[in-house]
Amino acid sequence: MFVTSDQLRHVIAAMRSIDRDELVIAGWRPTDIEWSNFRDNPYQFYLRAPSGQRGIITDIINSRIFRG
Repeated sequence: MFVTSDQLRHVIAAMRSIDRDELVIAGWRPTDIEWSNFRDNPYQFYLRAPSGQRGIITDIINSRIFRG
């Protein structure tokens, strides 16, 4: 499977625009430090996050990209 440039752009844009409230609604209540780290560099945060947090972020991204 290959990712197109448009698909990658959608993933990056979706990750960059996640709000703290969305994370809370999805089941993760980030601390102020976690939120600051995610907000400032969501890509680095994602790469270092535990699998549960990565799963929540991924679910939010998928819901944005694939919602009807």
